Amino acid sequence: MRGTTIALLALWSVAGCSNAPEAKGPEHNEAAQDITQKFGDAVLAGKYDEAHSLLTTEAQKTFTAEWIKREYEAKVGEIRQGTPTFKADRVEAGFGSLPDDEKEMKETYGVPNAPPKDTWIAWASADIGASESTSSGPEIVQGISTRLLVVKDGGRPKIAHVEFEFMD
Repeated sequence: MRGTTIALLALWSVAGCSNAPEAKGPEHNEAAQDITQKFGDAVLAGKYDEAHSLLTTEAQKTFTAEWIKREYEAKVGEIRQGTPTFKADRVEAGFGSLPDDEKEMKETYGVPNAPPKDTWIAWASADIGASESTSSGPEIVQGISTRLLVVKDGGRPKIAHVEFEFMD
């Protein structure tokens, strides 16, 4: 499992993860930030049905509320094997670079059912974890990174793909 996580984290790095938004314009950055934060907040609060409601109709078929719960809780359980007192208390939204086309989304980013490129808004992450105070404010020090493909669906931002991975 650790090897898979390392490979996926390497893929995330290759795919251009950064804290700088790469979404399509200011209005999309705000929309992507909002839905990413809402998804992370819902998962942190254990409101898996609420998180599920933020997905596209197509994504809801693949990523059920039960799947979201199971994946998140499994990652928390794995963290607690090494850190029994782990308790997530913070969500931070971030962004990576979108790929050039649907083929790259499928082959490099690992999104098998990528929606059409013209619907993409952002490749985002909702980092959910335990925070510590730093001189610049609270910062997540251990947790789970939720990778999200944010798209325009019916004129509104929705999530078309979800992955849960350990933060590096």
